[in-house]
Amino acid sequence: MSDGDDIGRDDEGGDVLPFPTDRVPHDEEALEESDGLESLTNGSSALDDFTHEDYVSATTREYQGLAEAISEAEQQDHEMAAVAATMPGIETGVVGFEDVTGEREPIDVPDKPKSDLPSRIGTAVVLVVAVVAALLAGGGWLMLLVGALSIIGIIEFYTALRGVGFVPLSLFGIVGAIGALIGAWVSGPIAAAGFAATTAVAILLWYSLLVRRNPLDNAALTMLGVLWIPVMFSFVAPIAQHPNHRPLIVAVVIATGVLDIGSFFVGKRWGRHKLAPDLSPNKTVEGLVGGIIAGGAATVLLTFIPWFEPLDWKAGLGLAAVVAVFGPLGDLAESLIKRSIGIKDMGAILPGHGGVLDRVDAFLFTIPAAYFFFRLAGFLA
Repeated sequence: MSDGDDIGRDDEGGDVLPFPTDRVPHDEEALEESDGLESLTNGSSALDDFTHEDYVSATTREYQGLAEAISEAEQQDHEMAAVAATMPGIETGVVGFEDVTGEREPIDVPDKPKSDLPSRIGTAVVLVVAVVAALLAGGGWLMLLVGALSIIGIIEFYTALRGVGFVPLSLFGIVGAIGALIGAWVSGPIAAAGFAATTAVAILLWYSLLVRRNPLDNAALTMLGVLWIPVMFSFVAPIAQHPNHRPLIVAVVIATGVLDIGSFFVGKRWGRHKLAPDLSPNKTVEGLVGGIIAGGAATVLLTFIPWFEPLDWKAGLGLAAVVAVFGPLGDLAESLIKRSIGIKDMGAILPGHGGVLDRVDAFLFTIPAAYFFFRLAGFLA
């Protein structure tokens, strides 16, 4: 093909016609210079005769009918496909159109966790029935129930400690707990203190003969379990041995229980000001006030029932005051221990309540305080 045959044809397209121009041959440049001003002033140009047909014929064949093709494509349905995209901070991945437009498939929203209130009430009923049955059976059975709770509680405590890396001498602590409870039943709380001291000596002797890591921490925590649970519970023994122990024990249980329940419901409904946010974020000042009022009212009302003699309304008010002080302290003491070792519950044996210690923490303080109150009031003479 000669060079002349390539004129007006694109390498890959169709025939291309030369676009009209007002350029003139080189040898006529002088004439253009003379006529340029006249053409400009007259508004005439070589493009004046350029028509629509000339424009269509001047385009390549590939672009003819492009508008019709675009119109047909817009009328067709196309499936949206995902595209690969790179986002800052995210690996290259597949991004769908729903990620751009915000369209999402409906997802199932999990239901709100059900309240554990029914299980809490059920467990509380079982505990109350167990205490009533032990009271009806006699003081010895009551002490046996308290002893069982003590052993379960100290095992929960040592298990929680082991879960966070401490190594208490569990065997020494359990043996010391059993000795303290038996000693309290035989000779009173002084014997319980004696068994606790014996346990401390045995623990120190053990660490003196066998070198272990962190002996001071583990020895102290082992003794804390003995003093905090069985020794405090040992004050049940002198009350349970009194001939008129039933109304006294029931009064302490009701005063402590109503205080706890009142604090829970009042705090949940009207609680605004945190009582001890660093120890127990759920406890509020309003809940404590409501619990004290409920517990005090319940205790005083009990004294009008003849079965609760020798308690009168003054003694009922005094017992309510003792429980109002030492009950919350028992709760906060356990909260301090749990917060220090980083756990929420001491155990899970009681549905809705956690462990035994989570349920009896207030009683660990109110029972010894009530014992001394009953002694001062002359009810244990």
